[in-house]
Amino acid sequence: MLPGFFLFMIDRYVRFLQSRRGVRLISARVLPCETVELNVSKCKGLSYAPTSIMFMNVPSISKLQWHPFSISSSSNLESDKLSVIIKGEGSWSKKLYRLLASPSPVDRLHVSIEGPYGPTFTDFLRHDLLVLVSGGSGVTPFISIIRELIYTRKMLKCKTPEVVLISAFKNSTDLTMLDLILPISGAPSELSDLGLKIEAYVTREKQPIMQEQKTIRTVWFKPNPSDAPLTPILATAAFLWNKSRNANENIQIQNMEGTTPVASPNSCYYNADSELESFPRQSLWQSIGVHYGERPDLKRFLSERKESSIGVLVCGPKKLRHEVASICSSGLAANLQFESISFSW
Repeated sequence: MLPGFFLFMIDRYVRFLQSRRGVRLISARVLPCETVELNVSKCKGLSYAPTSIMFMNVPSISKLQWHPFSISSSSNLESDKLSVIIKGEGSWSKKLYRLLASPSPVDRLHVSIEGPYGPTFTDFLRHDLLVLVSGGSGVTPFISIIRELIYTRKMLKCKTPEVVLISAFKNSTDLTMLDLILPISGAPSELSDLGLKIEAYVTREKQPIMQEQKTIRTVWFKPNPSDAPLTPILATAAFLWNKSRNANENIQIQNMEGTTPVASPNSCYYNADSELESFPRQSLWQSIGVHYGERPDLKRFLSERKESSIGVLVCGPKKLRHEVASICSSGLAANLQFESISFSW
Protein backbone atom coordinates (compact mmCIF):
# COMPACT_ATOMS: atom_id res chain seq x y z
CA MET A 1 0.00 0.00 0.00
CA LEU A 2 2.93 2.38 0.60
CA PRO A 3 3.73 3.11 -3.09
CA GLY A 4 0.11 3.99 -3.78
CA PHE A 5 -0.09 6.18 -0.68
CA PHE A 6 3.18 7.90 -1.65
CA LEU A 7 1.87 8.71 -5.14
CA PHE A 8 -1.39 9.97 -3.62
CA MET A 9 0.49 12.37 -1.32
CA ILE A 10 2.59 13.69 -4.23
CA ASP A 11 -0.57 14.22 -6.27
CA ARG A 12 -2.25 16.11 -3.42
CA TYR A 13 0.84 18.26 -2.88
CA VAL A 14 1.06 19.24 -6.55
CA ARG A 15 -2.66 20.02 -6.64
CA PHE A 16 -2.19 22.15 -3.54
CA LEU A 17 0.53 24.13 -5.34
CA GLN A 18 -1.76 24.54 -8.35
CA SER A 19 -4.66 25.81 -6.24
CA ARG A 20 -2.49 28.39 -4.42
CA ARG A 21 -1.99 30.46 -7.57
CA GLY A 22 -4.41 33.02 -8.92
CA VAL A 23 -5.82 32.29 -12.38
CA ARG A 24 -6.14 34.94 -15.09
CA LEU A 25 -9.87 35.73 -15.38
CA ILE A 26 -10.77 37.02 -18.86
CA SER A 27 -14.49 37.78 -18.82
CA ALA A 28 -17.91 36.92 -17.44
CA ARG A 29 -21.22 36.66 -19.26
CA VAL A 30 -24.06 37.68 -16.95
CA LEU A 31 -27.53 36.24 -17.64
CA PRO A 32 -30.88 37.59 -16.38
CA CYS A 33 -31.69 34.19 -14.78
CA GLU A 34 -29.12 34.66 -11.97
CA THR A 35 -26.53 32.71 -13.93
CA VAL A 36 -23.01 33.70 -14.88
CA GLU A 37 -20.41 32.18 -17.20
CA LEU A 38 -16.79 32.72 -16.14
CA ASN A 39 -14.02 32.50 -18.75
CA VAL A 40 -10.47 31.95 -17.50
CA SER A 41 -7.20 31.79 -19.41
CA LYS A 42 -5.46 28.42 -19.75
CA CYS A 43 -2.31 27.19 -21.43
CA LYS A 44 -2.81 25.25 -24.65
CA GLY A 45 -1.25 22.14 -23.12
CA LEU A 46 -4.12 21.72 -20.66
CA SER A 47 -6.68 19.28 -22.07
CA TYR A 48 -9.72 17.70 -20.50
CA ALA A 49 -12.70 15.60 -21.56
CA PRO A 50 -16.27 16.90 -21.86
CA THR A 51 -18.32 16.75 -18.61
CA SER A 52 -15.19 17.42 -16.49
CA ILE A 53 -15.42 19.48 -13.29
CA MET A 54 -13.12 21.82 -11.38
CA PHE A 55 -13.02 23.41 -7.93
CA MET A 56 -13.07 27.19 -7.58
CA ASN A 57 -12.24 29.61 -4.78
CA VAL A 58 -13.05 33.34 -4.81
CA PRO A 59 -11.34 34.91 -1.74
CA SER A 60 -13.40 38.09 -1.92
CA ILE A 61 -16.49 35.95 -1.20
CA SER A 62 -14.93 33.33 1.06
CA LYS A 63 -11.26 32.49 1.62
CA LEU A 64 -12.03 28.94 2.78
CA GLN A 65 -14.86 27.75 0.55
CA TRP A 66 -14.06 25.71 -2.58
CA HIS A 67 -16.99 24.86 -4.85
CA PRO A 68 -17.16 22.31 -7.70
CA PHE A 69 -18.48 23.40 -11.08
CA SER A 70 -19.04 21.59 -14.38
CA ILE A 71 -16.85 22.84 -17.21
CA SER A 72 -18.87 24.05 -20.19
CA SER A 73 -16.03 24.63 -22.67
CA SER A 74 -14.10 22.27 -24.94
CA SER A 75 -10.32 22.17 -24.53
CA ASN A 76 -10.01 21.48 -28.27
CA LEU A 77 -12.40 24.11 -29.59
CA GLU A 78 -11.19 26.74 -27.09
CA SER A 79 -7.50 25.94 -26.68
CA ASP A 80 -6.63 29.02 -24.61
CA LYS A 81 -9.76 29.41 -22.49
CA LEU A 82 -11.81 27.43 -19.96
CA SER A 83 -15.42 28.24 -19.09
CA VAL A 84 -17.79 27.34 -16.26
CA ILE A 85 -21.45 28.22 -15.79
CA ILE A 86 -22.59 29.08 -12.27
CA LYS A 87 -26.27 29.21 -11.32
CA GLY A 88 -27.23 31.36 -8.34
CA GLU A 89 -28.72 28.61 -6.19
CA GLY A 90 -26.82 29.05 -2.89
CA SER A 91 -25.51 31.95 -0.83
CA TRP A 92 -21.98 31.74 -2.32
CA SER A 93 -23.12 31.70 -5.95
CA LYS A 94 -25.73 34.42 -5.30
CA LYS A 95 -23.01 36.69 -3.87
CA LEU A 96 -20.89 36.08 -6.97
CA TYR A 97 -23.81 36.91 -9.26
CA ARG A 98 -24.62 40.14 -7.41
CA LEU A 99 -20.96 41.11 -7.58
CA LEU A 100 -20.88 40.75 -11.37
CA ALA A 101 -24.43 41.90 -12.14
CA SER A 102 -23.94 45.20 -10.32
CA PRO A 103 -24.31 48.38 -12.42
CA SER A 104 -20.67 49.03 -11.47
CA PRO A 105 -19.06 45.57 -11.53
CA VAL A 106 -15.52 44.86 -10.40
CA ASP A 107 -12.81 45.16 -13.03
CA ARG A 108 -10.58 42.59 -11.28
CA LEU A 109 -11.56 39.39 -9.48
CA HIS A 110 -9.08 37.03 -7.83
CA VAL A 111 -9.88 33.38 -8.55
CA SER A 112 -8.05 30.13 -7.70
CA ILE A 113 -8.79 26.82 -9.40
CA GLU A 114 -8.00 23.17 -8.69
CA GLY A 115 -8.50 20.69 -11.50
CA PRO A 116 -9.89 19.86 -13.97
CA TYR A 117 -11.11 16.40 -12.96
CA GLY A 118 -13.18 14.13 -15.14
CA PRO A 119 -13.41 11.12 -17.43
CA THR A 120 -10.28 10.28 -19.41
CA PHE A 121 -12.27 9.25 -22.47
CA THR A 122 -15.76 9.80 -23.83
CA ASP A 123 -16.81 8.15 -27.09
CA PHE A 124 -19.95 9.87 -28.33
CA LEU A 125 -19.15 9.19 -31.99
CA ARG A 126 -20.20 5.55 -31.78
CA HIS A 127 -23.89 6.54 -31.79
CA ASP A 128 -26.10 7.49 -34.71
CA LEU A 129 -28.16 9.78 -32.50
CA LEU A 130 -27.27 11.53 -29.26
CA VAL A 131 -30.22 12.51 -27.04
CA LEU A 132 -29.27 14.90 -24.24
CA VAL A 133 -31.95 15.28 -21.55
CA SER A 134 -31.46 18.02 -18.95
CA GLY A 135 -33.36 19.72 -16.17
CA GLY A 136 -32.52 23.29 -15.16
CA SER A 137 -28.79 23.93 -14.84
CA GLY A 138 -28.16 20.29 -15.76
CA VAL A 139 -27.69 21.59 -19.30
CA THR A 140 -24.18 22.78 -18.35
CA PRO A 141 -22.15 19.57 -19.03
CA PHE A 142 -24.05 19.06 -22.29
CA ILE A 143 -22.75 22.40 -23.53
CA SER A 144 -19.22 20.98 -23.27
CA ILE A 145 -20.30 17.92 -25.29
CA ILE A 146 -21.89 20.06 -28.02
CA ARG A 147 -18.80 22.26 -28.28
CA GLU A 148 -16.57 19.17 -28.51
CA LEU A 149 -18.72 17.77 -31.32
CA ILE A 150 -18.49 21.12 -33.13
CA TYR A 151 -14.70 20.83 -33.00
CA THR A 152 -14.77 17.18 -34.16
CA ARG A 153 -16.90 18.01 -37.18
CA LYS A 154 -15.33 21.36 -38.08
CA MET A 155 -11.63 20.75 -37.47
CA LEU A 156 -11.21 16.96 -37.68
CA LYS A 157 -13.75 16.61 -40.50
CA CYS A 158 -15.22 13.56 -38.77
CA LYS A 159 -18.83 12.44 -38.98
CA THR A 160 -20.73 13.25 -35.81
CA PRO A 161 -24.06 11.88 -34.59
CA GLU A 162 -27.26 13.88 -34.87
CA VAL A 163 -27.82 15.73 -31.59
CA VAL A 164 -31.16 16.40 -29.91
CA LEU A 165 -31.13 18.45 -26.71
CA ILE A 166 -34.29 18.23 -24.58
CA SER A 167 -34.17 20.79 -21.76
CA ALA A 168 -36.77 21.54 -19.10
CA PHE A 169 -36.78 24.88 -17.27
CA LYS A 170 -39.06 26.34 -14.61
CA ASN A 171 -39.27 29.86 -16.05
CA SER A 172 -38.77 31.49 -19.43
CA THR A 173 -35.85 33.58 -18.15
CA ASP A 174 -33.90 30.32 -17.76
CA LEU A 175 -34.04 29.89 -21.54
CA THR A 176 -31.15 32.36 -21.80
CA MET A 177 -28.87 29.56 -20.58
CA LEU A 178 -29.18 28.10 -24.07
CA ASP A 179 -27.44 31.20 -25.44
CA LEU A 180 -24.24 29.88 -23.82
CA ILE A 181 -24.08 26.83 -26.08
CA LEU A 182 -21.76 28.78 -28.37
CA PRO A 183 -18.67 30.52 -26.99
CA ILE A 184 -18.43 34.30 -27.36
CA SER A 185 -16.53 33.96 -30.65
CA GLY A 186 -18.78 31.19 -32.00
CA ALA A 187 -19.95 31.28 -35.63
CA PRO A 188 -23.52 30.46 -36.74
CA SER A 189 -22.34 27.91 -39.30
CA GLU A 190 -20.95 25.75 -36.50
CA LEU A 191 -24.44 24.90 -35.25
CA SER A 192 -26.03 24.43 -38.66
CA ASP A 193 -23.24 22.06 -39.71
CA LEU A 194 -23.70 20.01 -36.53
CA GLY A 195 -27.42 19.50 -37.13
CA LEU A 196 -28.33 20.36 -33.54
CA LYS A 197 -32.02 20.34 -32.61
CA ILE A 198 -33.23 21.76 -29.30
CA GLU A 199 -36.60 21.22 -27.63
CA ALA A 200 -37.03 23.50 -24.60
CA TYR A 201 -39.89 23.15 -22.10
CA VAL A 202 -40.98 25.91 -19.71
CA THR A 203 -42.97 24.03 -17.10
CA ARG A 204 -44.34 26.83 -14.88
CA GLU A 205 -45.60 29.23 -17.54
CA LYS A 206 -48.58 28.58 -19.82
CA GLN A 207 -47.51 31.11 -22.43
CA PRO A 208 -44.70 33.56 -23.15
CA ILE A 209 -44.66 36.46 -20.71
CA MET A 210 -44.65 39.81 -22.48
CA GLN A 211 -41.98 41.89 -20.77
CA GLU A 212 -38.86 43.83 -21.59
CA GLN A 213 -36.29 41.47 -23.03
CA LYS A 214 -33.14 41.35 -20.95
CA THR A 215 -29.93 40.66 -22.81
CA ILE A 216 -26.75 38.89 -21.84
CA ARG A 217 -24.15 41.35 -20.57
CA THR A 218 -20.41 40.80 -20.57
CA VAL A 219 -17.90 42.01 -17.99
CA TRP A 220 -14.28 42.18 -19.18
CA PHE A 221 -11.61 41.98 -16.48
CA LYS A 222 -8.31 43.82 -16.41
CA PRO A 223 -5.17 41.65 -16.11
CA ASN A 224 -3.73 41.12 -12.65
CA PRO A 225 0.10 40.90 -12.71
CA SER A 226 0.11 38.09 -10.13
CA ASP A 227 -2.30 35.86 -12.06
CA ALA A 228 -1.35 33.27 -14.70
CA PRO A 229 -3.11 30.93 -17.14
CA LEU A 230 -4.40 27.65 -15.72
CA THR A 231 -1.78 24.91 -16.24
CA PRO A 232 -1.84 21.09 -16.16
CA ILE A 233 -1.09 19.21 -12.93
CA LEU A 234 2.59 18.33 -13.21
CA ALA A 235 5.28 16.69 -11.16
CA THR A 236 6.75 19.00 -8.51
CA ALA A 237 9.99 19.84 -10.32
CA ALA A 238 8.19 20.42 -13.58
CA PHE A 239 5.60 22.51 -11.79
CA LEU A 240 8.23 24.88 -10.40
CA TRP A 241 9.82 25.18 -13.84
CA ASN A 242 6.41 25.80 -15.34
CA LYS A 243 5.76 28.54 -12.78
CA SER A 244 8.76 30.51 -14.06
CA ARG A 245 7.78 29.90 -17.65
CA ASN A 246 4.21 31.05 -17.06
CA ALA A 247 5.46 34.31 -15.55
CA ASN A 248 6.85 35.18 -18.98
CA GLU A 249 3.67 33.93 -20.66
CA ASN A 250 1.58 36.08 -18.35
CA ILE A 251 3.54 39.18 -19.39
CA GLN A 252 2.70 38.37 -23.01
CA ILE A 253 -0.97 37.94 -22.12
CA GLN A 254 -1.01 41.30 -20.38
CA ASN A 255 0.50 42.93 -23.46
CA MET A 256 -2.13 41.33 -25.69
CA GLU A 257 -5.09 41.74 -23.35
CA GLY A 258 -4.11 44.85 -21.45
CA THR A 259 -6.62 46.91 -23.39
CA THR A 260 -10.06 45.87 -22.22
CA PRO A 261 -12.38 45.29 -25.21
CA VAL A 262 -15.20 47.58 -24.14
CA ALA A 263 -17.57 50.12 -25.55
CA SER A 264 -15.52 53.09 -24.35
CA PRO A 265 -11.86 53.45 -23.30
CA ASN A 266 -12.71 54.04 -19.64
CA SER A 267 -15.40 51.40 -19.29
CA CYS A 268 -15.00 47.83 -18.01
CA TYR A 269 -18.63 46.97 -18.68
CA TYR A 270 -19.69 45.98 -22.16
CA ASN A 271 -23.46 45.90 -22.21
CA ALA A 272 -24.49 44.01 -25.34
CA ASP A 273 -22.32 41.59 -27.28
CA SER A 274 -24.25 42.50 -30.41
CA GLU A 275 -21.40 42.31 -32.90
CA LEU A 276 -20.08 39.02 -31.54
CA GLU A 277 -23.25 37.24 -30.51
CA SER A 278 -26.21 38.51 -32.54
CA PHE A 279 -25.74 36.20 -35.52
CA PRO A 280 -24.81 33.07 -33.54
CA ARG A 281 -27.80 33.62 -31.22
CA GLN A 282 -30.12 34.15 -34.18
CA SER A 283 -28.90 30.91 -35.76
CA LEU A 284 -29.24 29.10 -32.42
CA TRP A 285 -32.83 30.17 -31.79
CA GLN A 286 -33.83 29.03 -35.27
CA SER A 287 -33.12 25.47 -34.11
CA ILE A 288 -35.04 25.77 -30.81
CA GLY A 289 -38.65 24.72 -30.27
CA VAL A 290 -40.12 26.21 -27.08
CA HIS A 291 -43.08 24.54 -25.34
CA TYR A 292 -44.96 26.25 -22.49
CA GLY A 293 -46.90 24.67 -19.63
CA GLU A 294 -45.88 21.07 -20.33
CA ARG A 295 -43.16 18.52 -19.71
CA PRO A 296 -41.40 16.49 -22.40
CA ASP A 297 -42.98 13.14 -23.28
CA LEU A 298 -39.69 11.28 -23.19
CA LYS A 299 -41.22 7.82 -23.50
CA ARG A 300 -42.98 8.68 -26.75
CA PHE A 301 -39.98 10.52 -28.20
CA LEU A 302 -37.47 7.74 -27.49
CA SER A 303 -39.79 4.97 -28.68
CA GLU A 304 -40.33 6.68 -32.05
CA ARG A 305 -36.64 6.99 -32.91
CA LYS A 306 -35.47 4.25 -35.28
CA GLU A 307 -31.69 4.83 -35.36
CA SER A 308 -29.67 1.66 -34.75
CA SER A 309 -27.69 3.18 -31.86
CA ILE A 310 -29.06 5.96 -29.66
CA GLY A 311 -27.00 7.35 -26.82
CA VAL A 312 -29.26 8.78 -24.11
CA LEU A 313 -27.52 11.05 -21.60
CA VAL A 314 -29.39 12.67 -18.73
CA CYS A 315 -28.35 15.33 -16.25
CA GLY A 316 -30.60 17.03 -13.72
CA PRO A 317 -32.81 16.25 -10.73
CA LYS A 318 -32.94 12.72 -9.34
CA LYS A 319 -36.54 12.22 -10.48
CA LEU A 320 -35.62 13.04 -14.07
CA ARG A 321 -32.64 10.68 -14.06
CA HIS A 322 -34.77 7.81 -12.72
CA GLU A 323 -37.49 8.46 -15.31
CA VAL A 324 -35.07 8.28 -18.23
CA ALA A 325 -33.28 5.24 -16.76
CA SER A 326 -36.61 3.41 -16.41
CA ILE A 327 -37.53 4.11 -20.03
CA CYS A 328 -34.18 2.88 -21.36
CA SER A 329 -34.22 -0.30 -19.22
CA SER A 330 -37.88 -1.18 -19.86
CA GLY A 331 -37.16 -3.03 -23.11
CA LEU A 332 -39.25 -0.52 -25.03
CA ALA A 333 -36.46 -0.19 -27.58
CA ALA A 334 -33.26 -2.19 -27.90
CA ASN A 335 -31.35 0.68 -29.48
CA LEU A 336 -31.25 2.89 -26.34
CA GLN A 337 -27.98 3.16 -24.41
CA PHE A 338 -28.40 5.09 -21.16
CA GLU A 339 -25.81 7.14 -19.28
CA SER A 340 -26.30 9.46 -16.32
CA ILE A 341 -24.06 12.54 -16.11
CA SER A 342 -23.22 14.13 -12.78
CA PHE A 343 -22.87 17.90 -12.63
CA SER A 344 -21.94 20.66 -10.24
CA TRP A 345 -23.14 24.28 -10.30
